[in-house]
Amino acid sequence: MAAIDQSVEKTLAVASMSSSAIGARIESYICDVFGRTRILSICSGLSVMGPLLMAVSPTLSISIIGQVMIGMSKGVATLSICSGLSVMGPLLMAISPTLSISIIGKVMIRMSIGVAALTVPIYVSEVSPSEIKGRMIVLTEFSVMLTRGK
Repeated sequence: MAAIDQSVEKTLAVASMSSSAIGARIESYICDVFGRTRILSICSGLSVMGPLLMAVSPTLSISIIGQVMIGMSKGVATLSICSGLSVMGPLLMAISPTLSISIIGKVMIRMSIGVAALTVPIYVSEVSPSEIKGRMIVLTEFSVMLTRGK
């Protein structure tokens, strides 16, 4: 396998960071419009069960069911954006014939990470018991901070 030259690495890094920032801004606006509790409830269930089903599926039909679970957002745009980007980004990168299409796939992945990075800490703060809520929020934010550059 040929090594990636430094200009390509720099382009991917810039695309990754800027698309995460854009994804975070989109998610913030959509949560304000539709309500954070509704978004978080739907995201927590479907965003976990759908990909898990797709990961362990032995056949294409079960994978399609998993994708439908991800897409069952009933008009909630945040989940639709996050799910679509997190599925399409890796697919584009896997089948990309050119560098530009690979960069577009990377941007899509990073935008979905930006959306998820805002959604998960808010969800944790809403579902944690009051006795351990502070610790849970700190641990969640710490893990987001550690994985921000990935």
